[in-house]
Amino acid sequence: MTVLWSIRRLSVLRHIDAELLELLTDQPLCPMKSDDPPGIDTEVSGSGELCVKVQCVVVIHAIMVDARLRIPVIAAMNAEQFDEPQILADRCDEGADGFFRVFLRSNEEVVVQGTDFFFDFVECIGEHLLCLGGGFTLDQEGHLPGGIEDGACFAREGVKGDHGTATVYNDGKVPRTRIFLRMLCTMTIHPFDHSATLPSTSLGAYSRAFGRYAPFTDLSALKEASERPLRKSVRVNTLKCSVEDFRAWAQEKGWSLTPVPWWREGFFIDRTDLSTALGRDLRHLLGHFYMQEAASMLPVSLLDPQPGEAVLDLCAAPGSKTTQIAARLQGRGVVIANDMQEKRLRVLNDALQRTGATSVVITRKVGQWFSKHLTERFDRVVCDAPCTAQGTARKDPTALQYSSMDSIHKAARLQYQLLEAAVHAAKVGGRIVYSTCTLTPEENEGVVLEILNKFSDQLEVIHPHEALGSGLDWDMSAAISDSETVQKSLHPTPYALHPFLRLWPQTYDTEGFFCAVLRKVKRTREVEPLEMYQRVALPFGRKKTEAVSHVFSEQFGTDFRLPGECLIEKGNFVLLATEEAQDFPLPVTEYAMGIPFAKILPDGRFRITNEMASLRGHLASSGVMELSQDQLDALLSGKDIPVDPALRGDTILRHRGISLGLGLAKEGVLLNRLPRWVVKLGST
Repeated sequence: MTVLWSIRRLSVLRHIDAELLELLTDQPLCPMKSDDPPGIDTEVSGSGELCVKVQCVVVIHAIMVDARLRIPVIAAMNAEQFDEPQILADRCDEGADGFFRVFLRSNEEVVVQGTDFFFDFVECIGEHLLCLGGGFTLDQEGHLPGGIEDGACFAREGVKGDHGTATVYNDGKVPRTRIFLRMLCTMTIHPFDHSATLPSTSLGAYSRAFGRYAPFTDLSALKEASERPLRKSVRVNTLKCSVEDFRAWAQEKGWSLTPVPWWREGFFIDRTDLSTALGRDLRHLLGHFYMQEAASMLPVSLLDPQPGEAVLDLCAAPGSKTTQIAARLQGRGVVIANDMQEKRLRVLNDALQRTGATSVVITRKVGQWFSKHLTERFDRVVCDAPCTAQGTARKDPTALQYSSMDSIHKAARLQYQLLEAAVHAAKVGGRIVYSTCTLTPEENEGVVLEILNKFSDQLEVIHPHEALGSGLDWDMSAAISDSETVQKSLHPTPYALHPFLRLWPQTYDTEGFFCAVLRKVKRTREVEPLEMYQRVALPFGRKKTEAVSHVFSEQFGTDFRLPGECLIEKGNFVLLATEEAQDFPLPVTEYAMGIPFAKILPDGRFRITNEMASLRGHLASSGVMELSQDQLDALLSGKDIPVDPALRGDTILRHRGISLGLGLAKEGVLLNRLPRWVVKLGST
């Protein structure tokens, strides 16, 4: 039995099996209006050939019923090719703005014959190419050339013809590829003809990845912005350097600074002298500023952590947001920084030590673990989820190679789980910020809307203007409007639009980015009693702490500790951490905590670390050597330098008031004890 139908506002009409359609969509069938275009005929070829013909009409402004529902093209397959007739649900579905995704397996092709069709782009891997009647191919911009026979003409989004034939081949080099179509046509899927001559030109990466965003933004502007070099931006680390000192340093270096509108300590930086990489600048090596993309500073600004709070960074590595949170806490409170991969955790720990973050405890767990084991423990949670990273194309064009629809859907599933864990981990009244550096609706608005649907009574959306840190006046209206446009595509029926932030690369001249701010207003799961683990690092007792403080006070005139900090022993090192970090109960042993304070030598003596000398060396009143520029250059080149024979022992090295690290003065020579990576990168 076949019927004509339409679902809600979905402007796609088909002849299909009514019972099968209702089973798939759980929606009643509606009669087609008399003035609607012709419907669809489904036809199955004879035995021995896989051939499916589907004629469809897609209105340009057609949209999906919701973010999760996919309305598949109904098709029957030859029983010799498959166990039974089936639906191409994983191969051909309807997307936003009337796009059809057609998935081709190896050694298959699609032939399209119609009176009016648009090929917006073909997502290709390797040599999967689009051929339009007679061998015409897409150019590097992803467009078809003009002058096609039968009245076809060149257009930005593809080709519109009175009639014609187009073929898409999958030559079997990879398991499958996809085409994205808007069409009034007959579509045939059948085995690939190996005798066909394939065209030799492939599509541009930007057109393949970004073509689906035509309903949401200006594709030419998006492509142009994505091809421009990314503006360099930095964040001042106020644990080590004031904004005023950084501005003075930048002026001396001839750098031009433009404030990042959503973070007071963030700056876009322009340099005329590029002879030395910014990453090799002395203040950067010492952790006084952090090279961080401007859009990446937005989640923590919206999180707005306050000193004394407990904060969870669910996906913390490589550490830009963790160090940003730690700087905002200013040594009061605790940050639990979590990640899974050993290599990324080492990078995270290095960043925390270089920036002097004493309030951070690193854990190594899958993010979903926090749902049950740390329920309602955090005042604020940031979930900067792993994603397909389309927004990073300005600095890494290869990122677009990993944003297939399969990758997008896998990422969205993981992101939903991580955001749900973040919600459970937040206290009632706590704030959750979800962010990604990708552009796909599935990973951004789709994930957050799904979470809001599940916890409709327990969560509310915070307007980003309310969430933004005080004293900031950033016009975010374009970012909110752009997200609302995407939300409308995910929900065709009247639906409340939420003030999420979508940063297209061209809007604020940044990476592509997405943020949403939520508040937990009711409990989302019961808190389970759990056994807390004893820390690997054990705190010093009062007498041992006083003994160490006495040693360094005698040697340097200060014990380097601030109120609310404690000393912790781990192996042959003494660590410095905030008391809140040490006392925060965890049902897991920590991966790392605090920063190295001193090394315990074999004879029982304590030697201050380079990390501590760099962070608090400005407090020392003795055991200090001020370096000239020549002396600094010699040390950065790995050399020892001559000094006054009266100078003996561990010595804190400073240059123009900047604490660099340690040297060991012995018999008129200062032995170079600066970190190897500072020496390696700091030399010119």
